[in-house]
Amino acid sequence: LELNKINRTVLDCEGGGILDMKWITKNYEEIFLACACSNGSIQLYSYSSSDDNESPLITIGHTDPPLAENSSTDTICTSISQNNSRNMIAGSYTNGTVAVFDSSTLQYIRVIENA
Repeated sequence: LELNKINRTVLDCEGGGILDMKWITKNYEEIFLACACSNGSIQLYSYSSSDDNESPLITIGHTDPPLAENSSTDTICTSISQNNSRNMIAGSYTNGTVAVFDSSTLQYIRVIENA
């Protein structure tokens, strides 16, 4: 990693404020940054060490917050955790849910309400 390049990068998160973030590596070749955001999404960025890019962090996509029964649409993702061996990321939300999604496809695998 070129830490000096990352230190000079300001991440303009489309999901509002960033409440938690985790670096994710796949096969020790690909590097990603997952961010838990105040709009309820989890934003996923890839890291590129190429000098061709203005920013070394490139937006890959995001997840929408899971909606639990009888919950507000103002759900915040407060924290995330990753399992590199299975390419999964879990998010915990203010509406009492925990959601697990595939970090490659950004598709939810499981949503657990009132966790």
